[in-house]
Amino acid sequence: MPWTRWLATAALVGALPACRAADRDGRTSGASAGPAAASPMAAKVARYTPVRLTADLSGLSDKERRMIPLLMDAASAMDTVYQLQYYHAKDSLESSLTDSATRRYVEINDGPWDPLASDSPFVAGVGPRPPGAELYPPGWPCPTTRRTRRRCGTRRRSCGKRRR
Repeated sequence: MPWTRWLATAALVGALPACRAADRDGRTSGASAGPAAASPMAAKVARYTPVRLTADLSGLSDKERRMIPLLMDAASAMDTVYQLQYYHAKDSLESSLTDSATRRYVEINDGPWDPLASDSPFVAGVGPRPPGAELYPPGWPCPTTRRTRRRCGTRRRSCGKRRR
């Protein structure tokens, strides 16, 4: 397979997990943007539009078509790792929320921080997004190079606490 076709197939398969919440009609299972969507959180959810991704697979060989489910499985595993790194307690947070619009917004953003508002928290009781995006546990030693510590956002050798 030419590398451009492989790259296009990989990009398509990598984007498919983002569409996991859409059903066959392209609607999401969360809050809708109708008259009942009067809360501020429902308005935030309404800013996102579900998109159904399609592709013409007629140019792919049988071997390439059999590869697509494998690439989708790999993309799903990477999505799970990303979600755990971004906010490890997402499942317990979603189950504790009573407002369906807030729960849907947590689902959309993979956690309690709003990327459209400079990662500010939108769930009560959740603090600001930690430095290093929780890639390192609190108190875990950062790599020792200055460049890596600068990128991590800390001057100390611990990525969990930021020097002010």
